[in-house]
Amino acid sequence: MVENTLKSESAGEASATTFISGFVTRSVLASLTTLGLSADTLCASLELSPSELMNPATRVPRGVVWSLFREAERVSGDPSIGLRVAQSIPAKAAGGVLSQIAEVSETAEEALRYVARYGKLIADGMSIEVEENDTSLTIRLITAEKDATLTSRAMEAFMAGICRVLDEATTEPLAPVRVSFRHAPPARVEPYEEALGCVVDFRAEAYSLQFPMESLRQEMLAAQPRAAQRLRELAESQLRAIAPEFTVAVSEQVRVSIEDQERPTHASTAKRMGIGERTLQRRLRDEGSSFRRIVDRERRNIACTMLKEPKRRVIEVAQAIGFDDATSFSKAFRRWMGETPSMYQARSAPEAQA
Repeated sequence: MVENTLKSESAGEASATTFISGFVTRSVLASLTTLGLSADTLCASLELSPSELMNPATRVPRGVVWSLFREAERVSGDPSIGLRVAQSIPAKAAGGVLSQIAEVSETAEEALRYVARYGKLIADGMSIEVEENDTSLTIRLITAEKDATLTSRAMEAFMAGICRVLDEATTEPLAPVRVSFRHAPPARVEPYEEALGCVVDFRAEAYSLQFPMESLRQEMLAAQPRAAQRLRELAESQLRAIAPEFTVAVSEQVRVSIEDQERPTHASTAKRMGIGERTLQRRLRDEGSSFRRIVDRERRNIACTMLKEPKRRVIEVAQAIGFDDATSFSKAFRRWMGETPSMYQARSAPEAQA
């Protein structure tokens, strides 16, 4: 099961799981279908539920999204699948409230600043920084994932999608002057330069989009300051909902229980927190959370941390977080991260990152 409520993890390097909005996965699946790929077949090969990925209220573990794009590239044989998704995706719907804010902002510059402010509503493991000078404004996208090969096609789609949303929403054509990707260049860079309309760098230090300031200051076609204000208020409330205070407190107690080799239950966690079981359940429900999802997430985080140690055996990790055998743990881990524990461990080992 994919989580159906807003959740967040730390966006730092140690974060085991961060999430991507269901607005994104729904739009990506719709786009891949338009491109002639079967969403059902892609999801089946990854043991995913198409109905859950089509739910805009879902927040999907990032590893699932990376795997979805990799599988689409494998099946299609198209190394530029990320660009093609961005060109065919229903751009205004892909970002939920964030796309709506961008569309009704007064200027493209304002829209980009809101993209940076509310970007975590799309992917809570990504932070967006803004840097400007007299002639240009650059946004840098910093992901929680260090391995750029895993995120390459998804980041191409996301960045090209930002460019498309802005270009379609402005009175005059708007294109970046430079786009930079962290991953290695494809065999042909011409499709990228043609799609983005500018110089494209690969193996860069960061993902970034640089726009001319003069073009960014033009008005948006559907500028509506009052609507933008209402949408920003909605975005602020959604941003706060990503990490509800009580849910975080419960998560901390569940994590301690797992680390102490205990199986966390409603009763044991409520006792640790000095409250009743019904109070625990009610307050989690009020925040749109559930005890089962918290336990699932904390198990995942601890497992990922342990698997970064090259000498750790999979069965040892499974037992440490409460699984009876390696098979059931492997099935759960694939659901969480889109790959097996062994694959994750091999990729996360220090020598693999050197």
